[in-house]
Amino acid sequence: MQGRVCIEYRRLSYYAVECENKEFSVIVVLRGLLSLEDMLSGELNLPREKPVYNETTKENLDVSVLAIHLTRAEAKRFMVDKVKGR
Repeated sequence: MQGRVCIEYRRLSYYAVECENKEFSVIVVLRGLLSLEDMLSGELNLPREKPVYNETTKENLDVSVLAIHLTRAEAKRFMVDKVKGR
């Protein structure tokens, strides 16, 4: 599955990725760097730690998918709640 980074909270490495099916997944980057608008490919719709490929920078990343099948608003709320420790 492919997706585009749409929302970022860089300080904690949280990102919301819009997937091909127009749903959002929230990921945390364990190894590597992301920027807004980067294109990713990998299993973005299954929650667990896994490698994904950054098509934009041509590098492999290790990420943990925290939430799947979210709307844009739900993804933003999820990230805010995580940042605030909820």
